[in-house]
Amino acid sequence: AQDVATSADLLPGFWAGVDGTTGATPPATAKNALAVGASNGSSLTPWSDSGQGPLADGRIKPDLIAPGMSVCSGRAEEAKFPAGSSCGTGTHGNGDALYMSLSGTSQATAVAGGTAALVREYIREEAGLSAPSAALVKALMINGARDVGTPDVPNGAEGWGHIDLDRTVRPMDGSTMLTTFLDDGPSLRAGYGLLYSFDLDPSSGVDITLAWSDTPGSAASGASSTRLINDLDLVFVSPDGTRWLGNDFANGASTTGGSADDVNNVERIRVPAGVLTNAGDWTVEVHHRGGQSQDFALVVVADATATPTADLVGLERSILLSTDQPLKDDIISISMSWLNQGTAQAPAQRVVLTDLTTASVLYDGVRSPLPSGNIDSHIILHTFATTGTHTLELKLDVDNDVTELNDALAGMDNNVFTIDVEVSALGVRVIAYDDDGNLPSTSQEREAAAVHDLDVRNETAIDIPLRIQHEGTGNRTVSVAVTQVQAIDDAFPGVLLSPKDAWSKGLNATGPYAVKEFGTTGDHQDLTLTLSDLDAAIGGTGPDRFAASGTFVVDVKASYTDQPFVSHTQRITLNVGRVDDVLVGVSGTLLPNGDPIAAEPGDSASFSIAVMNTGNAPARFNLACTVDLEGWQVGLDGTDASTLDFEPLDILEDLPMPVTVTVPPIVAGAPSPDVKAEVICTVTSATDPDFTHVEVLQVGVLPKTVFEVDVSVGGLRLGPSALADSVNVDSGELVELDALVSNIGNVPVDLTLTMQLGNPLWAYDAEIDGTSVDQKASIPLTLQPGTTETVRYLLLVPPTAEQGDENTYQLKTRKSAQSFVTNTTKLVVAEELEYVLTLPENASVSVNGDFTFLDVDIENTGTTIMLLSWSTGLAPDGWSVAFSNPPEVIAPREVKTARLGVMAPPGTPASSNGLEVLIDVAANSGTQWSNTSERLDVGVLATMHATLDSGVEGALLDLVRGDPVQQTLDVSNTGNLPLEATCSARVENSDGDTVSGWDVTCEHDSTPLDVGSIATMVVTFTPGEDAATARSVLVVELLDADGAVVGFSSFEVAPKPAGNDGGLFGVLPTWAAGLILVVVLLGLVVVGLRVRGSAVVPDMGEDILAAGAHGQADTDGQRRADLLDTGAEHDLTSGAVSQAEIQAALAQS
Repeated sequence: AQDVATSADLLPGFWAGVDGTTGATPPATAKNALAVGASNGSSLTPWSDSGQGPLADGRIKPDLIAPGMSVCSGRAEEAKFPAGSSCGTGTHGNGDALYMSLSGTSQATAVAGGTAALVREYIREEAGLSAPSAALVKALMINGARDVGTPDVPNGAEGWGHIDLDRTVRPMDGSTMLTTFLDDGPSLRAGYGLLYSFDLDPSSGVDITLAWSDTPGSAASGASSTRLINDLDLVFVSPDGTRWLGNDFANGASTTGGSADDVNNVERIRVPAGVLTNAGDWTVEVHHRGGQSQDFALVVVADATATPTADLVGLERSILLSTDQPLKDDIISISMSWLNQGTAQAPAQRVVLTDLTTASVLYDGVRSPLPSGNIDSHIILHTFATTGTHTLELKLDVDNDVTELNDALAGMDNNVFTIDVEVSALGVRVIAYDDDGNLPSTSQEREAAAVHDLDVRNETAIDIPLRIQHEGTGNRTVSVAVTQVQAIDDAFPGVLLSPKDAWSKGLNATGPYAVKEFGTTGDHQDLTLTLSDLDAAIGGTGPDRFAASGTFVVDVKASYTDQPFVSHTQRITLNVGRVDDVLVGVSGTLLPNGDPIAAEPGDSASFSIAVMNTGNAPARFNLACTVDLEGWQVGLDGTDASTLDFEPLDILEDLPMPVTVTVPPIVAGAPSPDVKAEVICTVTSATDPDFTHVEVLQVGVLPKTVFEVDVSVGGLRLGPSALADSVNVDSGELVELDALVSNIGNVPVDLTLTMQLGNPLWAYDAEIDGTSVDQKASIPLTLQPGTTETVRYLLLVPPTAEQGDENTYQLKTRKSAQSFVTNTTKLVVAEELEYVLTLPENASVSVNGDFTFLDVDIENTGTTIMLLSWSTGLAPDGWSVAFSNPPEVIAPREVKTARLGVMAPPGTPASSNGLEVLIDVAANSGTQWSNTSERLDVGVLATMHATLDSGVEGALLDLVRGDPVQQTLDVSNTGNLPLEATCSARVENSDGDTVSGWDVTCEHDSTPLDVGSIATMVVTFTPGEDAATARSVLVVELLDADGAVVGFSSFEVAPKPAGNDGGLFGVLPTWAAGLILVVVLLGLVVVGLRVRGSAVVPDMGEDILAAGAHGQADTDGQRRADLLDTGAEHDLTSGAVSQAEIQAALAQS
């Protein structure tokens, strides 16, 4: 209530809790808050666990229900252990889902909050109200709520119904759009009202909601005590005068005949469509039944047109005299006042005040136009000439110039107000002595002397001296009566109220009193009127209880005992000034040992500051607390606010205010236990700017021992043991396991790190800052606050470990037997299909008509044997690209090379990026597949090259010795540079050695040959007499200026045999040589057969057993014979040399 009181456009929304029928939970129980319950998905029925009302004081809570089941909303990337499940699509950078789903009244409140924002936007943009109040947003949302299930709103489960944005901003009756009327901010004083008139057809239904942000009440009142301060009532009036009251419901609809609601600050009237049919002039009335001035918001939805109309009405004291019992011939003042309770301005109107007893007009005048909700008043002076009862009549709008809802022509005539006044004859008078003890002589002095001030700080009672003066003739007996003490309403001075305190009144002497004729001795009686505040107490053991402040009156009436109508009343006024005082007490600031309260970093310490209002009027105090150290926070009454207003406190009412001081979390070891913060709390008064009370106290820091261990491999954090993934490793790999130990507390900590292996045969070592640790199984560490230390464990995977082998490493960091952290890491020799391609740097090819081979290395960085498939992209026309026998299998940690052949087309210009080659390598392990593509840029070198074409097919044989032979060769420049070369020719044997006996020359045009051009060259070669008859190779080369070969061609040549070459076959004729060869061959065959027949065959046993050899029994060695018989199939020798073999041998000789 306090927040809304200071920020009228702020609508706080709170969840109703999850206690079901146990009840709604604070702060949703606040009267000015929008309490939201949850509904069950698409069914819209209330969720059974949603907090339900009504509250202990009878108020309706929750106000609304909204969807709260499986609400999908954003999830913070920092959330480590979210309670909801993932929903929607998309992920954060760390792989966590962007959205998660939750259920409950908190989620329903978020939906309601978004709806409230849209409703506020609708009011601003569509209704044209730039700053709608929280009460109007709340009223419009409640007015559009849907009654779910059986019509029974309001009820404790759904309040006023399920939130419905469409019904709220687009109310419909079937296809008929209903009119929405909004009024925001009118202010009413107690006893006043406003009337709204409509030309309305109720057959389409009527929904009316009145809401107001009520003034804060007292937090000290009981749970069942009403929280309502200002009581407004909503009334709906039909043309025939039937009245419906707000919140008088049955079966989800308004009924007649009930009573007004004095508990809730939301009132509704709902008439379903089709219930009423009497269209005409309907009225919506808002009345203020009691309290302070109050703003409100009104929503009316119906098939209606607003017809703003004025309505002049007299007030409770529309005719007010300066004294209740005037004396004949005394001058008195008469005040006249009236109100325009309609919604339109009343034009100028004639007002008449008449004394009906004497038929005399006391006032007749035309008043100025009166705006809606305003009051007009006028004061006149008058003297009554006769005693007795005088009836005064005030008539408004005598000439019916104002069109009104209620007057002599329409509705109920509320334009006439009458009052009876008793006028007494002059015979006895009550006179108060002035402060100096003197008797006033004039009426003005008498009125001033009747006003007294109470010394409230020192007195609880006052004695007021009076004189009862007889101003008549003869001796008389006078009676004196004193009325009860009454308080004057500050807002409406003409209204008398019962005083807050109990007062007593009395005279020092009892009557009746005998007085003599005026002017003689004994014509008066002096009395003392004593007024005492019975609730006030000063000087006792507890705080002083002063008399409640205010203006109080008593009427002292003196009259003849035998003629009561001869009387006089004097009003005595007592002013009790305001005293602003407060008693402040602090508790819970010291520990039992006398030290200041303290808390661990990140936690909070609490104490209480209690404020008692020791003044004499309700007061409001403010508490503001600050901390002298940066980063410390102070909160009041369970909030994060460091400044907070107390609820209004009545006289001697006290209220404790919890103060929470939060110690900042530890950063770099601070704050340390020796730090103490100074908290300064200041109490100020809203009514006394000079009042200030300051409390200073200290809050200390408790020691906090906290450490954490983060384990990582290769810089990748593994996380808690329960969530850590296994680490895939290779056999023979050395794994670096880093344990980052951090002291995140504020005191030094002694730790011990122990490592336990699941398989102790796997070797490991430990080091700190690169230095090996002697006792690696148990490492002691001492860390100062805010420091860290990294212990590196070197874990060696055995080279013999196979795929699937694993080992667990349990690292326990222990402070004590009860305080330790365990991190478990599992290394698994896993199948990993990974490889790396290394392309040659600055790859280039020559334009020489041949392949240039480039080395492409592949390294198996995985843990399994891979089968490889190599391919290249499609090469441009003229280019040739292919792998030459690339490796097809590669083992783990093995590096192999594939040779990539690239041949550029003739004449390709030199370039640094002549060709881009796409290299694609596919690998598989049988269960996994991987594909890698790389692009290799290949340059083209500047190349001088020629292609020589001799035109010779086969060999040039039987060349005549001594006769020169000329052979013409075509020379094509197939390089990318002009061809400048010299010719070289020679004859070589098959071993590449130059042979003698040949005379070889070549002729070539030395003019540079352009790229792509063709020329000729002539090679002349002559076999000499000593040239060998065997075939030789004639080699023709083109050499550049450096002697490098840039063109090449060759063909076989042989001279004609030159007669007998010597040797056995050279002497014999051909037929004789052939015959001798045949005889030699026959002799070799005969010798071979004899050796075979006499050879001893070794017993090879089962080494030569053929399949199925055991299928028969060994009868007389037959099985052995069968096994040794290889048969003659595919035999390379025969028993004799055929004629065909002899002829073939002769042809090869």
